[in-house]
Amino acid sequence: MIIAATAELACVEALAIDVDHGGGTAVQIDVPTCLAWNGRTNPPTHMAITAAQAEQIAANPAWGVSGQDLRALAHPDLASQLADHLARGLSGPAEFWWITMLAAAGACRSLAGDLTRLLTGTSWPAWARRAGLSAMTALGQDQDLLQLKDLARLGPDTDPVDSVLADVIGALYPRLMSTAEVLSLLRPQRSPESFGPYAVLLSRLSTRIPAADIPAALSWAAGRVHDGEDAFGDLLPQLVRRGWESVTSPGTRELLAQLTAGLASNHSWPYWPRQDDLPWLGHSPADRRPLAVAVAGNLKPGDAYTLLRLGLLDPGDLGWMLRELPGLPMPAQDTIARCVSPLAPHPQAGEADLILGMDTVHPAGLPVHRRAPADTYCRL
Repeated sequence: MIIAATAELACVEALAIDVDHGGGTAVQIDVPTCLAWNGRTNPPTHMAITAAQAEQIAANPAWGVSGQDLRALAHPDLASQLADHLARGLSGPAEFWWITMLAAAGACRSLAGDLTRLLTGTSWPAWARRAGLSAMTALGQDQDLLQLKDLARLGPDTDPVDSVLADVIGALYPRLMSTAEVLSLLRPQRSPESFGPYAVLLSRLSTRIPAADIPAALSWAAGRVHDGEDAFGDLLPQLVRRGWESVTSPGTRELLAQLTAGLASNHSWPYWPRQDDLPWLGHSPADRRPLAVAVAGNLKPGDAYTLLRLGLLDPGDLGWMLRELPGLPMPAQDTIARCVSPLAPHPQAGEADLILGMDTVHPAGLPVHRRAPADTYCRL
């Protein structure tokens, strides 16, 4: 079986790395450089990865055995044999990978301490560390697992796409790692165009956050809106959904409003919101309207367009708006007042009575004429 990993788009191959894993499995990594705009020359350029990085990827033993059940290799003396290998010293990351995989397959819990020390105290490529983390999740006690937190702070040289960070959080959170710790560790994706373990973690993390920690997560998310829509994948929009599920909980509504207003008004989020990003659509006005007021208070004063685009107000809210507007705080009052006209092209009889009965100091403002005894100027 030949496995080829390429990245070619009008490119010239500049580097090819081949590793034969035996058993009919060979891995080839082709690293190209792009042609100039005219498609004729190939000026010097930076390659996506170095030769050493390509060799590390191709040498990963998982290419040959991924998906295979290694439990058939377990036997009563496996733990002692692996312990002897560890005592003699390891020749490299491939041997470490094999020992961790076999230890996990054979449930060799007696090796957990030694594997933890090797995993955290030796510099391994990310694929070897991930195998060790997987084994420790299966074999280690809590005191072993807690030592893995140090691996969540590796630099780009040793964890280039945050796959080790993803595995550490996946193994420890929420039982052995707090939400505050996780939020402090999250960082913008180093390779947002790829879909690896870190992207998977970000896409699922919101569902693992305990309800009591949702306000802290919303506060963190509101402070990261400026990083843009690629930085944390789907995490921030999904936190809007989690926030809505807890909108009546103390301290949640205002923080949800800050995040929602930030996403809706920041130019770094040009495609938000889509229809399925608005969990309040079709829900009770009793929960939706207070959130509308809170979001309006966090938007630029008078930004009715953004508020309407969020679907927090609809024509059914017109009567409530007209009654409540005078008592709303600024700047929410001004923003919601500007929503009245777009939502009232054809007001119902009761709404029309409210409009015609308003005095001239009502916050909503456009001229409305009524018959007899004379035209009246009403601020709607």
